[in-house]
Amino acid sequence: MTGFAVGFAGSRDNYEVALALAEIGRLDALVTDLYLKSGRLAGALAPWIAGDCPRHHPALPNRRVRTVARAFAAQKLASRRWARTLFGADAQASVAHAFAAHAARRPVGLFPYSGYGLAAFRAHPDRRRILFQYHPQRAFERAELERHLGPRGAFAPAPFAADPDDAANIEEIHLADTVVCASSFTRRSVLHVAPGKRVVLAPYGASLAIDEAAALGQKADPSRPTFLFVGSGIPRKGIGLLLDAFAHAAPRGAALRLVVRNADPATARRLAAIDDDRITVRSNLGRADLLAEFRRAHVFVLPAISEGFAHVVPEALASGCHVIASDATCLADMDPPPEAGEIVPAGDAEALAAAITRTAAGVSSGAIDGRAALALARRFSWPRFRRTIQALATEGDAP
Repeated sequence: MTGFAVGFAGSRDNYEVALALAEIGRLDALVTDLYLKSGRLAGALAPWIAGDCPRHHPALPNRRVRTVARAFAAQKLASRRWARTLFGADAQASVAHAFAAHAARRPVGLFPYSGYGLAAFRAHPDRRRILFQYHPQRAFERAELERHLGPRGAFAPAPFAADPDDAANIEEIHLADTVVCASSFTRRSVLHVAPGKRVVLAPYGASLAIDEAAALGQKADPSRPTFLFVGSGIPRKGIGLLLDAFAHAAPRGAALRLVVRNADPATARRLAAIDDDRITVRSNLGRADLLAEFRRAHVFVLPAISEGFAHVVPEALASGCHVIASDATCLADMDPPPEAGEIVPAGDAEALAAAITRTAAGVSSGAIDGRAALALARRFSWPRFRRTIQALATEGDAP
């Protein structure tokens, strides 16, 4: 067996795992829901596909892609009863079934993303089985959220009620020869349910190209340090912690800008009740406006309780933002110099407040000017990510 089948729905990680295998001739097939084999068509359909774009990669061989259109239709039309009857209710299950069917036809290695490989892993214990665990394992995540948010009355058990531990994912992990994770936090979640499992760390690259002149030339006045949060309005992102820490620790001249999407009811009420002229809340920003927010800010803050990676961290660094982030994000794997970023323990409001105070002083004094952040951003490399995948795929090859 020299090739691998990769399986997932959506445009996970811009197809970089499949691309890594294709670069060395080891991609047998990418099994996915929707893939547009023309870049021009992908661009034309972008408004309809919305956040699921680009659904195309110019370097990925079209002949290696197998699509399950019914899975995309099931996801896109999930609210329509007739569509659920026609296409099924579970897009992930449709792709997982197609992935298993492909594995039954082709004697290849298996490299699915979590949630897509269980049936194939069960059927083919004699093959190489590599699982890409792209999100923290649910049992560990639930325990972390309850530990940090429970005392604040912010833990919501409802999302975990149906399957608190994601038993199918735990079985996937146990059946895999190797598990690949993009962050140490996700690796910890795997080892929580499968102690001793071989886990390979493959940090993602930065999706935002670095424009040093724009990143450094558009910053706000450093005498008024500007902090920025970008993310979903849900408790695990740590917005409540951030608001409390900023209120207690930020100097009067500092500003906090929150770009929040899809806020849950409790978070929406908290944001609506803000009575502090230093804080601005925005939502539904286009890409150009979001990039302007990054370039304006001196400091990006993400005190998340649970993250699979946090792509927004390298984007912020590439925009010249000093980053304060929790040890549940990818920043924990980068050992940032103090001029570029600071790691705080997840859920620790006092540590977050102290970091905000220190960083505000550093911005005002000129000790933090964005240059170290840009240098750190360059360490997030998609070629490095692909080399890690390629080394794993070729293990055991004859020299």
